[in-house]
Amino acid sequence: MTTNLRAAAEPSPLRCPACGVPLRLRDKRFVGATFPCPACEEKLALVSAEQDRWVLQLAATVAPPASAKPRRLMAWQLPNVSPLVVAWSVAGLMGMVLVAALWRQASVPPASPPTAGVRPQLAQTDAAAELGASPNDADATPPAQVSTAPPKVHPAAELTEITTPDVSPEVVSTPAASPANELPPAVSRPSESPPATQPLDEAPVSAHSVSLPQTAVPHAPPVPPKVPVEVLLNQRLVSFQQSQPISRKRLLATVEDLLDRPIRVADDVPMEMADRLQTAITLQLEQVTVADLLRAILEGTQLVAACVGDEVQLRAAQP
Repeated sequence: MTTNLRAAAEPSPLRCPACGVPLRLRDKRFVGATFPCPACEEKLALVSAEQDRWVLQLAATVAPPASAKPRRLMAWQLPNVSPLVVAWSVAGLMGMVLVAALWRQASVPPASPPTAGVRPQLAQTDAAAELGASPNDADATPPAQVSTAPPKVHPAAELTEITTPDVSPEVVSTPAASPANELPPAVSRPSESPPATQPLDEAPVSAHSVSLPQTAVPHAPPVPPKVPVEVLLNQRLVSFQQSQPISRKRLLATVEDLLDRPIRVADDVPMEMADRLQTAITLQLEQVTVADLLRAILEGTQLVAACVGDEVQLRAAQP
C-alpha cells in the first residue's frame, strides 16, 4: 500500500520533445531555465512543474517572459522652475561678479605719479609768472637764446688745422619783460655761408698740435719661487685616519694633493711591483710627516720614493 502511494505521488517520466528519450527530472529549480538533452543535445526548457503535470518544450518554441521586454526610456523633462527664481539667480550672479571686480580694483595700489618730468615744468611756469606772461605763452614761444659754446669738432679732425673767417656773432639783448600777447623779437642770423673747411685727408697735420698721453703698461707681479719637494715632504700632519680600506694608488693621489707635485712610477720598475699599488690597506697615523705617510703607503711593495727634480719618483728598492 505504501509503495502504490509513493508511485502515485511521483510524476510520470518526462520525454524529450525532439528525440523522445525519457528524462529523469525531479528538481523544480529548473523551471524557466534551459538545459541540453543528454541524447540529442537539443536545448530544452521546463515551462511549469505543478504537482504531477510537468510541461517540457523546446527552448526555441518558448516565448520570452513579459519581463524580458526592453524597457522604454522616459523622455527627459525640464524642471518646473519659476521665471522669477531664474531672474533672481541671474541678478545675484551679476552682483557677485561686480563685487569681485570692485574688490580687485581696490586691492591694486595706485601708481605713483612721475615727479621727474613735473619739476622742470613748474620751474618754467614760475619764470613765466615773474615775466608777466601766462604759462601757455611761455610753452608756446620760448625766448631765443644765443649759444656761445664752441663748435663741436669730430674726433678724427682733432689733429687738423681748420681756418675760419673772423665773424663776430651778433648778440641780441632779450627784453626784461614782454606783454603776453606780443611775440619776442626774432634773432637775426648772419647771412654769410658757413666757413669752408679743408678735407680731412688733405689737411696738413701739425706735429705739436696735440700731445697724446702715454699710458703706463702694468708690470706683472713677480712669480714666487717654487718650494722644493724636500721641504714639502717635511710637513707635519696631526693625524691620518681611514674608515675603510683604500687602495695604495688612491692614497698616493691624496699625497699628490698635499705636495702639489706629481708622483710617478719609474720606467724600470717591474710590472708585478707596480701592480702591488692596487692592493687596499688601512692606515691609522698620528703626528707624522708627509714623508712618513708616503713610507707607510709603500710598505710591503718593495718600492721607495725619491725626489727627482720637481716630482716624486717611485723606484724599486735596492737589495
